[in-house]
Amino acid sequence: MLNFLKKLFAHRPEFPICSKVVQYQQDPYPHECTGIFRFSAKECERILANRLARNTGLLQPQDEALLKWLSLRDESINSVVPVPDVFNDRFQHIAADLISDGLSDVFCVACGRSYSSPDFEINEPGRLGGWLTDKFLCPQKHPLLCIDMVHFVFSSQSSTDNTI
Repeated sequence: MLNFLKKLFAHRPEFPICSKVVQYQQDPYPHECTGIFRFSAKECERILANRLARNTGLLQPQDEALLKWLSLRDESINSVVPVPDVFNDRFQHIAADLISDGLSDVFCVACGRSYSSPDFEINEPGRLGGWLTDKFLCPQKHPLLCIDMVHFVFSSQSSTDNTI
């Protein structure tokens, strides 16, 4: 089964074979975050498996695919492999846990410097549209990673409008 899944992922360009180190860069829109992170794939797998065990009701289809991709990593590959774009939204939470555990290195594109997790700062939640977000900042206050925490949906329908 393991070889079959490796072959399946190998034939899909959006799923390159995972190596022992993965790189994650958050989609710049709408957060404008500038961090390029590197994480141990083994630690990513551990964090995701723990999150899924604690929050089974919040399981999304891409969570299982991401866990499978991480678990099928090839430890003999020394090159850094980017996290596939299809996992971008879900991976931000794994990245936040790894940063909080001190298990990350990041390159800040804005200031052109590399930092380790203890150098990061987290700011108070900000608001972006209907989202409340936390941001990890480099020492120069550039946003490295934005974490979507809560999403509010507002309605503009008038209470006097009785149409269905």
